[in-house]
Parts: sequence; C-alpha cells; structure tokens
Amino acid sequence: MESDIINYRKSTTLPSGLHVTVRLLAPADRDGLLAMFACATKDDLQYFRDDVTDRALISSWAEHVDVKRVIPFVAEIGGRIAGQATLHRGRGYNRHVAEVRIFVCREFRGRGVGTALIQGIVDVAKLAGLHHIFTLAVSSKTQDMRAFEGLGFRMEGALRDRFMDAEGNTYDMIEMALRLKHDAGF
Repeated sequence: MESDIINYRKSTTLPSGLHVTVRLLAPADRDGLLAMFACATKDDLQYFRDDVTDRALISSWAEHVDVKRVIPFVAEIGGRIAGQATLHRGRGYNRHVAEVRIFVCREFRGRGVGTALIQGIVDVAKLAGLHHIFTLAVSSKTQDMRAFEGLGFRMEGALRDRFMDAEGNTYDMIEMALRLKHDAGF
C-alpha cells in the first residue's frame, strides 16, 4: 500500500488542452516548488498557514517527505510545477481522516489543474484506506467551494470567524468533506 502511494503518478490531457502529470513531491522538486510559490500574489499569501516565501521551509518540505503524516502532490506541466496539494493525515482517534490543502498558480487556475490534483488526492486517499477527506474553504471563496462540490465534496459545517484577512476582517471557514467509506449507521 505505501509503495502504491509513493509511486503514484497519473498523466492526463485536460479539457483545456494542457497535459498534466500529478505525482508525489520528490526531493528533486525543491527548486520547482520554490518557483511555483514565487507566483503567489500578496492576496494568495494570506490563505497559507505557513510562510511559503521561506526558502528553508519549502526546501524542508521537498527534502523530508513522510507519507505517514503528509502526502504531498505536485501538478507538473511541461516540466514546470503549476500547482501543489497536500493530504494531512489524522492520527490517533482520527487516523481515518485527512485534510486537503491546495494551491495552483494563478496562470493555471480555471484550466483543470486543481481538479486533477484533487482527483489524485482522492485516488491516494483510497489507497491509504482513509474513510473521508475534508478541506476548509473561506466563505468568501465561493468558486473554490463550487470546485470541491463538483468533485463530490459536501458542506459539513461552518466555523464562525475563523479566517482573518490582511486588513483584519474575519470570515467563516466552511468545512467540506468527501466520504470515501460509508459506515452502516450513516
């Protein structure tokens, strides 16, 4: 099972005509990952939990992959990393659950790259035996929520005022989940 996760690779031609390969992040991707995060705008940066402008942090992500904790994916187009996504696995009582986080460079948004990344995450989440995966979306980002809904994610609830933008305005965070295994009682 772990070798299936580590060796995951899926290439496809998107409806937009782009040829994309979704695969796990490798240590050799460090520079490509740094270049990809360099495309993040000031607005984009406020949606990250970590400082993706920190070269040492991004280098550590590429060089220290531990798929038992975080499964990192990249979307590669023409040898360039156009987007990345991570599947943060739960531990202990929530070891059957994982959180999805995703970023796609602005120039590749709306062209199917994010969908390809999420489809890769779903494939690998099933290989890992996860029961469901979820994401947190800022309530003002309705396009992001619609994209996840289009892939089968459903709203689970709202966390009041959990996101603060650069100006100090707060927004609700919407938890959206995709159930991969259904328990008999649900």
